[in-house]
Amino acid sequence: MTHWRTTYGGGVDENGIFTSGGTPNPLTMELIYFEYILSFIASKAGDTAKKDFYRSFAQNTSLLSMMYDSDHDTFRVPGTSALWQEGETNATRIFWYYSYCSPKQVEAIVNFTRYLEDYQYFLDYNNFYNDFQVASPYLLFFHKRPDIAWKNINTLVFPSLDYWIENYKSIWEDFKIPRTTDLYERQGTEGYTSNHAQYILNYLGLYHVPGYPFTFIGIPQASYTIGSLHVKVEGSGNYVDSVTFNGKPWRSWKLPPNVKTLNGELKVTLGDSPDAWKKTPMILPDNGYYTTANVEYSSNSLEFTSWSPVSESVTVEIYCGSLGKPWSVNGADSWSYDESTKILTLTVTHHSPATVTVTWPATTVTPMVKMMLGLVPFLAALLLFWPYLQGKRKADIDELIPAVIALVILLCMVAWVWTLW
Repeated sequence: MTHWRTTYGGGVDENGIFTSGGTPNPLTMELIYFEYILSFIASKAGDTAKKDFYRSFAQNTSLLSMMYDSDHDTFRVPGTSALWQEGETNATRIFWYYSYCSPKQVEAIVNFTRYLEDYQYFLDYNNFYNDFQVASPYLLFFHKRPDIAWKNINTLVFPSLDYWIENYKSIWEDFKIPRTTDLYERQGTEGYTSNHAQYILNYLGLYHVPGYPFTFIGIPQASYTIGSLHVKVEGSGNYVDSVTFNGKPWRSWKLPPNVKTLNGELKVTLGDSPDAWKKTPMILPDNGYYTTANVEYSSNSLEFTSWSPVSESVTVEIYCGSLGKPWSVNGADSWSYDESTKILTLTVTHHSPATVTVTWPATTVTPMVKMMLGLVPFLAALLLFWPYLQGKRKADIDELIPAVIALVILLCMVAWVWTLW
């Protein structure tokens, strides 16, 4: 079977890089993203070799390091110009394409603070009417920064739409059948049908990323109904404060890819705090090839269904906030907790929808209480052995052995309870 890449433009070397032609940089970026998505089709077909082949180029840190030009802060084909040949935009921006398929690998190579600065600079001056430009606000979801995405959508994307409608012909302006001129052109400015789709997705606040089995929750610009789903937006501000589905907290930024299959009310409440969503545990957004459904959250328990159209293992990260380390995690293959970031990382293997339940202790314990709890064995030992230390009683082996055993059991119980918190 011929690899799909040999039919895509030609001139690709063994690393998946276009080394010749007029536009090697954008072609390489697009190819690696397309192949990454293609790898999941291979996974669905059970072709492990093809899956690994197509996925390796996006996740190969050595390859990305070789392509990263730190002087220009860009990923580009070695030996090629730092500028796009068609003059559409500067190549110092195009490495963002990798964020759609390998955000962790990108973060391991670039200076992420500089990355965010360049990203914001790009959006501030190029935030209207281009396929990637209008879609790019959602790119930060892949880096677990939905707050940046929301603010840019509210403050940049829609003001630019107003400007475009006012100054250029659009699909809803002067639409006549049959057309006698170019459908999306005025004053020599070309447009594309997909641009309108991007604006619509931003307006709805439900953004489906092409190739992925999920929809991100953005900022709806109005309340509306789509299929059996009623989307209701309340409050004001540039950030999402909370989300509920049928009156219950929805602690995930992912919805199924076809939101019309949802039945009920999705209420998005807006606010002015970029960190309001961190008040309670939240399943973090990522590029994992899965979506979440049936999300149920109570004061000390989070249950959700993880679903993927392919049978493979995925990594899910959950921000635990003030609840800290979970008491138990059921339904996952493995899990670990990072105290410094307050992030729970778990792996789930999909052969069918998997239900995961995360449980925290019913009450939280302050460091002072934990310290006092740690003193219990010491005080118990002092109480048991104080008469012997004072010489008021002689050491009797028949008395000491049960006392020591009881003390060890008490110590183990305290240590077990202490680690839970």
